[in-house]
Amino acid sequence: MDEEMFEARMLRLIAEAVPVKFKKQPITADARFRQDLGVDSIAMLALLFRFEQTFGLDLATIQLEATLEQLRTVRDALALGREIVERARSAREERT
Repeated sequence: MDEEMFEARMLRLIAEAVPVKFKKQPITADARFRQDLGVDSIAMLALLFRFEQTFGLDLATIQLEATLEQLRTVRDALALGREIVERARSAREERT
């Protein structure tokens, strides 16, 4: 999957997590989840679940050193998402 397609999918997932009263806020790389976009911890968990579904992953099987508290901005989520997808791809290649 190329970078543009990945980022477009991630931004779409993030947009779905934004509460209605924050929908007019632009989703930029520097947008903060809680303060700028109104995404609380429950919405973050739902976002992670949708991330798993969209990319066909099981986060429980991937060794992560990140926590929800570290996902402060959209940029953080994009970087972590890239890392997760890359780790999953590498793990699949090792099994074959």
